[in-house]
Amino acid sequence: MASFPVFEVREGEWASEKFVDVLGLKIPLRFTPDPQLLADFISNFQTRADDVFVATFPKSGTTWVQEIVWQIFNDGNVHSETIFQRVPFLEIANNLHFPQPDIKTLPSPRILKTHLPYDVIPKGANKDTRCKYIYIARNPKDTVVFSRRP
Repeated sequence: MASFPVFEVREGEWASEKFVDVLGLKIPLRFTPDPQLLADFISNFQTRADDVFVATFPKSGTTWVQEIVWQIFNDGNVHSETIFQRVPFLEIANNLHFPQPDIKTLPSPRILKTHLPYDVIPKGANKDTRCKYIYIARNPKDTVVFSRRP
C-alpha cells in the first residue's frame, strides 16, 4: 500500500489545514478519510461521452457556472435542491462526511465538479468515452484573500 504524507504549513501561531498528497496533489485531509480509496477512484473513474466536467481552480466562480450548466441541461428550470446535491464534487465522491449522489449511478448526462488539474482529471480512453470540460480561468490574484499584518 502506498504512503500518503500529511502536510501542514505553520507560520508563527497560524497553521493551515492538513493536506494529504494524493496523485501528486495536496488534497485537504477533510475531503478524504482514505487517500488510497480516493487515488483509486480518480485513477479508475470511467467517463461517459455525454459527461460535462466543470473544472476550476477553487474560488473561481465554480458554483455559479455549475448552476448555469445545470439550468442549460434542464431547460432553465429552478430546483429547490442545492447545487451541491445536483452536481457532485468528484474529489469527495467517496467521503461519507459529505453526502452527495453516487456519481457512478447518476443518469446521463452527468454534470460533475472538480478542482483537479489537467494531468490528473479523468479522461475518456476512446471516442465513446470522451467527455466535455468547461474550464474557468480567472486571475489568481482575484481568488486569494490577502490580509495585512499590523
